[in-house]
Amino acid sequence: MIKITGIEWKSYMADVIAWPKGAWFDDEEIKINGRLPGNEFDVENVDDAAKVELSYGVYYKNDYDFEGRSLEAHFKAWRKNQTTAFGSVEAPKENAAAVKAAILAAGGKVTGL
Repeated sequence: MIKITGIEWKSYMADVIAWPKGAWFDDEEIKINGRLPGNEFDVENVDDAAKVELSYGVYYKNDYDFEGRSLEAHFKAWRKNQTTAFGSVEAPKENAAAVKAAILAAGGKVTGL
């Protein structure tokens, strides 16, 4: 199982290099904030701060790819090639502004702090 944030999940799913035309996945288990959202959930509706758990699954590059690749391995390879790191931050309320300022000063992006 891989634990990631909603924003990282959405970035992964939107990457046209990771998901070229015809690529798809099957037999996965994806939990959003500890719950199975069902097969027809919209990736764009996942909150950026959501806790996403990715388990199992097979990535298929196209209709002729009969063996596929572990979806978890595909995600890990994608993550390794990224120039942006994703994560979540906790800070005491009285220090939240300072933490946010430090992240922004380092070139980061802050959502929800």
